[in-house]
Amino acid sequence: MGCDIHVFREVQYNDNRWACLEEMQHEYYLPGIYIPRNYMLFGLLAEVREEVPLAFPYRGLPDDMSPEVEQASGYMDCDGHTHSWLELEEMKRKQTELLLSSEPHAQECLEHLQEFMASLTWPDDAKNCRVVFWFDN
Repeated sequence: MGCDIHVFREVQYNDNRWACLEEMQHEYYLPGIYIPRNYMLFGLLAEVREEVPLAFPYRGLPDDMSPEVEQASGYMDCDGHTHSWLELEEMKRKQTELLLSSEPHAQECLEHLQEFMASLTWPDDAKNCRVVFWFDN
């Protein structure tokens, strides 16, 4: 059985609340951004399916997530696992860390992270940007 990732972009504007950039498809379902299965990326983002150097530890859902992401997570119920989130600035710092690392597979992880980040677009006027994600299998 395979493992998939559900990714949602959130932005924070001057009112300090997080807003989801994905649009509702139905009253009960919020699709995330499609990311193909990539177990090395999954391992880097949250230690799922692969052990990779310098992985981000998963940290659960953020307490201040947008209502849309909270609803999508609830819709997944017990099928979702290893919930986590990363701010854009953290991912940028990780790129530098991987670039300078001599750990095995660090360069391959860097390429996967760069590809992931390139698939995400952000509004110019956002104060902060992050991805909230989880996995299912």
